[in-house]
Amino acid sequence: MPLIDVAEGVLSARVNYVRPCGRRQPTGVCVSGRSLHTGRPRQVRTTLRRFLGYPQTQMDLWSTRAIWRCPARTFRRYPAGMTTIRLQSNPEAEVIVADLNFGSVYESFVARLQRLNVKKAAPRVDEAFPNFSLPDAAGRYRSIQQLQDGRPLVISFIRGRWCPFCVHELQCWAASSPALEKVGGRLVLVAGEIGEGASAIQEIVGPSATLLCDVDHGAALACGLAFPVGEEIKRRYLGIGIDLAAIYGSDGGFLPIPATFVVGEEGNIRYAHVDPDFRLRPEPVDIVEFVAAMR
Repeated sequence: MPLIDVAEGVLSARVNYVRPCGRRQPTGVCVSGRSLHTGRPRQVRTTLRRFLGYPQTQMDLWSTRAIWRCPARTFRRYPAGMTTIRLQSNPEAEVIVADLNFGSVYESFVARLQRLNVKKAAPRVDEAFPNFSLPDAAGRYRSIQQLQDGRPLVISFIRGRWCPFCVHELQCWAASSPALEKVGGRLVLVAGEIGEGASAIQEIVGPSATLLCDVDHGAALACGLAFPVGEEIKRRYLGIGIDLAAIYGSDGGFLPIPATFVVGEEGNIRYAHVDPDFRLRPEPVDIVEFVAAMR
């Protein structure tokens, strides 16, 4: 299957257009394994137009200058012909954050994580997904390999039910997970909550999903998806009644980065979304279409 490398959601082949993932403009592209960011903007535009079959007027809808400046290391790879995967936020959650006067706190928090490049060690597309074992909501240990059983997995790391953005994602998956099952996939959620918290998450998302309890964020740390939250954020959370130590059963001071992976039947990652901006999550409906196109 032909492949197209896409940076931060720029575009795919003739079939699809991948949105800029909540950013103002595309940031780069690589076609047929060749980095085009090193060429002059006019050369990039000409090559892309020839490869994609777009007329000049459509090519002018986005900035080739932004493509030219893209660092090659941010490229992502998608099989040509797959669906667009949009990112969603939750307006209701944004209102909650605004009412708590947390908007500026979150902005500075996300900016700090981006400066630290906390996602640099996370699993990437084409890599094998780690085969860890964790207890489910009933306390039974389940491995990724066991859950896969020769079919695609959608693996989502979440912060927990205390996070309104995670709750919105869970509710969307509750509506979409039956469709995921119909196309042969399975949803696996990884969360640091245990006990009643884990049971509450399972109740929100429904029985078609499997929840794995990431005690002390061990799996998230092993996957490069957890970071020290810092005393300032812990203090601010405590001020609005969110005690992370009580929620996670540990005072280790870590928080997971929400992340979504689509893992193929062979165990390799086909899609990965890891973003320190925890407010943006892949649209479950689009993930289902992506899995359907893999088969």
